[in-house]
Amino acid sequence: MNNENINSKLTPSAKEALNELTEDFKENLIEKAYTIAKERNTANREISLRDILEAQQPSQNIIEKQKYTDYRRKRWTMLISFSGAIYAIAGILLYLFQNKKFSIENDLGLIIAVIGILLTLLAFIYGQLINKRQYLYTTTTTTTNNFSEIDSFEIVKRWQIIEQLTVSVMKEKNISDSKSNSVSQVIKYLTENFTKSEVDYLNIKQLLQSRNKILHEGYSLSDAEKKKYIEIADNLIEKLEHAKK
Repeated sequence: MNNENINSKLTPSAKEALNELTEDFKENLIEKAYTIAKERNTANREISLRDILEAQQPSQNIIEKQKYTDYRRKRWTMLISFSGAIYAIAGILLYLFQNKKFSIENDLGLIIAVIGILLTLLAFIYGQLINKRQYLYTTTTTTTNNFSEIDSFEIVKRWQIIEQLTVSVMKEKNISDSKSNSVSQVIKYLTENFTKSEVDYLNIKQLLQSRNKILHEGYSLSDAEKKKYIEIADNLIEKLEHAKK
């Protein structure tokens, strides 16, 4: 069933709601893309296709803020526990000082209480150290882990955009339709005109191989591979977009 048949089944109110949701999504996407462009210092000049593509990816700042909020919440909980333990020890010491009497037989319960509180304090200090270490570790690996949430088919989508942009550039250069419609000619034009080194050439070759493996073999990329090939694809898209201008 094609999209036209599906759309024809929507009720007027469903179509209206869908249009509103589409506009909201579009506005949010543009805002994110504008923020990305500002970070690149290009927002005053343009919001590029690369900015739009990156805006679709999970927001690293949001994930980091959520992790920091969780870290702060745990820390405050443990600080309250720590304060309670300190007050308990202070109360026991004050009690002993006021009574000015101390014997193991009469105050055995207090001794056990003090030992228990000291163990709680040690557990608190150890927990704080582990919690901080875990937060620092997750913060430094956030960028890589973000790619866990990105589907491998993002590489296929980006390659499709690369092909479309390349064909568009070829047509602007008055290259015949027979060549611009040939996949092999498109790849040839791409590698001949948008690679400055052997590394660039190998990157495009690996990107295409990964795209084919995902599409035809159901291959699932690792997080490191996703990060690598999305960066290669986005750089290439940026070059093609500027060439098209």
